[in-house]
Amino acid sequence: MASEASNKKIAAVIPAFNEAGRIEKVLDVVASHPAFSEVIVVDDASSDRTALIAKRYPVRVIQNKINLGKGRSIDKAIKSTDAEIIFFCDADVRGLSARIIDEITAPVVNEEVDMFIGMRNRKIYFLRFIVPFVPLLGGERALKKTLWNKLPEYYKERFRIETALNFYAELGGRGYKFKVFKGLTQTIKEKKYGLYNGFKQRVGMYRDILSAEWMLRRQNAEENMMPSEERQIELGQD
Repeated sequence: MASEASNKKIAAVIPAFNEAGRIEKVLDVVASHPAFSEVIVVDDASSDRTALIAKRYPVRVIQNKINLGKGRSIDKAIKSTDAEIIFFCDADVRGLSARIIDEITAPVVNEEVDMFIGMRNRKIYFLRFIVPFVPLLGGERALKKTLWNKLPEYYKERFRIETALNFYAELGGRGYKFKVFKGLTQTIKEKKYGLYNGFKQRVGMYRDILSAEWMLRRQNAEENMMPSEERQIELGQD
């Protein structure tokens, strides 16, 4: 297990918005896992009992007064911990197990990669046909805190974070890897919020993803046009 192989601190971060009906199954697994030095649940101004349920577990609960979105909620938790490695997962994930957590965290703890992504089995999604054409968006991932700190503030808004993390992980260091885990799924937005509201939220999510992808592609193109010396300075290389 990752916790037995290293003295590095690992913090688990779970952003949650109105997940009272789903977060217990996630916390049953995460809060009892020995790899984590702490587990942080960020309740993003939920109107249900999400925070009350989380407080039943040996976790630290941060309650946002206003809805900040996924990216800012994760950022708030990361800034509050001294852990060197961050594991984060969605509060509505299903099929998460101690074995999956070990497989996601171990490559980062062992310095094989800067980030490892646990991909869900997307066969049940009605959007499954476009998955090969979009960035890896797995919400269950482990990464070095130093990688998170590389992200410009623009990419810490809502659903831009995963696309940006993939990009910055490849800029230097050890990059990232991923694995699709059979049985790892989530409750889709259309089921949680109803067909109309769920689809509306999905459109907003993909708008964030595509805007981040466009900005990163433009940034990459501009950097590739720089002279090599100027590009090294821009990337922070001496």
